[in-house]
Amino acid sequence: MATRKNWFDVDRAGLGKILDRKGVEFAVFELAQNCWDEPGVTRVSIALTDAEDRGYALLSVEDDAPEGFKDLRHAYTLFAESAKKANPEQRGRFNLGEKLVLSRCKWAVITTTKGTVRFDVNGRRENGTRTEAGTTFTALIRMNKEEQAHVAAEIRKLIPQAGIVTTFNGTRLEPWTPMQELEASLPTEIEDVWVVGMAAGSVVFLELAGWAQAVREPAAVLAGILGALAVRYQLSSSLRLVAVCPCMILVPGPHVLNGMMDLAAVRVPLGVSRLLYAGLVMLAIAAGLLLGLGLLGVSLPAGAPGRTVPLWLDMIAAGVAVAAFSIFFSMPWRMMGWPVAVGMLAHALRWWTLAVGGDAATGAFVACLGVGLTLTPVAHRRHMPFAAIGFASVVSMMPGVFLFRMASGLLQLANNSHTTLDLLGATIADGMTAVTIILAMSFGVIVPKIAIDRLTDSATQSKS
Repeated sequence: MATRKNWFDVDRAGLGKILDRKGVEFAVFELAQNCWDEPGVTRVSIALTDAEDRGYALLSVEDDAPEGFKDLRHAYTLFAESAKKANPEQRGRFNLGEKLVLSRCKWAVITTTKGTVRFDVNGRRENGTRTEAGTTFTALIRMNKEEQAHVAAEIRKLIPQAGIVTTFNGTRLEPWTPMQELEASLPTEIEDVWVVGMAAGSVVFLELAGWAQAVREPAAVLAGILGALAVRYQLSSSLRLVAVCPCMILVPGPHVLNGMMDLAAVRVPLGVSRLLYAGLVMLAIAAGLLLGLGLLGVSLPAGAPGRTVPLWLDMIAAGVAVAAFSIFFSMPWRMMGWPVAVGMLAHALRWWTLAVGGDAATGAFVACLGVGLTLTPVAHRRHMPFAAIGFASVVSMMPGVFLFRMASGLLQLANNSHTTLDLLGATIADGMTAVTIILAMSFGVIVPKIAIDRLTDSATQSKS
């Protein structure tokens, strides 16, 4: 009796009936939303034309996502682990969508950065043909002329993803203007994680294979303990850099800047959510740092004066910091050169601004303005995600040290025996400095990004 490795077989015709019940337009919707969910995508092109085979149409969907398919096997594997189910801003949980589309096709070809897979009457075949960026899905799909007309009408109802130029048969799908907005809490399935307590800086523990994105609060406690030991053995200055610097890489700078960009784009609920999340993470980091210092009786002085460093040293340190942030946020190696180089130049601009008499907020604004003007066209031309290369270049300027000092000052003010006007003034000054730097960085990055995006969109519309 023959033994087979797989327990199950899937009837393609039966699978196709699921798509028939949803409507033939769902095939195009599924492919479009898969493209929108890819990190760093800026362009999605959909084409649907009549084919020579009667009752069939030629469907093509292409995107410019830098990574393409994360795993080519997911193109033909049902219920494979989907990274999207952990992200409430993305669609899909079961790795089912492409298979529903394929069930209606006579043949189909998927070409991406990982290779090519072809489906036809002879079965499934893979080869090494690949794209430099993005994925192309081409298929002969069962769809008569009436169904094609129906799809062409229904696709106009899609709400294009913000920041992604989406076209159908060469015509851009314009964004919709909302008539009314509402907020609702929707159930979200979290991938392989139990969320335990989200209030007041509680930590979400993730089961990760490596050390990337490690749990922040225990790391901050460890940094505080090591910093306190350095103070005890006179290895650290009043700036407590041994304790503060390790915590700086934990600061959720991208969430702060993304949140500010969402607010600028009038995506208020999303922007507020990201800023609240960043605030909770910052609270957790500060609590862990101060706890670690406090265990050995060491405090973080509020308003401690900084030190000037030579330009060359500032640029080298900035390059190391940007590379560390890039690795921490799992940036592909081939992208890392841009944020490191631009980040070093940005710190040079900041150093020059401070040298001519500007304050910390002005220096951050000038530096971030240079980053936005430089990397926005680079992201468009090289099809790289601006959020990755842009924010990695500037998050090292996030005023985490001022926020930590403010938290330490508030903790000392809570103890009446330490309350002084100098401490109160230094605490307020640290807090105001942090807020003004965040606002300056946000405007510096956002203004050129929005301006260049609008110019690019206008040029694209005029060509079409």
